[in-house]
Formats: sequence, C-alpha cells, structure tokens
Amino acid sequence: GFPITIKEEGRRRDMQAFLTQEGVDSRTLFSGNLTRHPFMQGRDWLAHAELRNTDRIMNDTFWVGCHPELDEEQLAYSAAKIGEFLGVF
Repeated sequence: GFPITIKEEGRRRDMQAFLTQEGVDSRTLFSGNLTRHPFMQGRDWLAHAELRNTDRIMNDTFWVGCHPELDEEQLAYSAAKIGEFLGVF
C-alpha cells in the first residue's frame, strides 16, 4: 500500500470519505501511538519522551491499497482522485 500523511490536522477523515465516495478504498494505519489504543487501558507502560510523532501517524496517516491486480488505469484513477482532493490535479 501507499501510506499518506495529511499535513492539515483533522483532514484525514475528510480525505478518506472523499476517496470512498469516489470508489478508492483506504484503511487507517494500525500503528502510531499504541499507548492510546483501547487495549492499553489499565496497562502500565513507560515512554522516554512525548510520543508526538506517533500521535501524528495515528491521527493523520492512512493507506491506499495497491493490489497486484490493479491495472495502470485504476492506479492512475486513484492518483487522480488523491490529487483532486489535495488540489494538485
């Protein structure tokens, strides 16, 4: 897949909703700040510093798939829709 991190905080959901509406599938990234995931509630953990970068990944990053059966036209369509949302195409 292709990971995408949105520069503007809070826009990931908007972009994912747009892509879904346009027929481009995506998934959030199960990663980022694992200390904030529900399975960590009530568990003890130690971090050596603030986890700002992992929070950023958790909140602003997602994946767009690249299945081997996607042809060039389909990949170009996905790229065009990403560009359309970002205002670059």
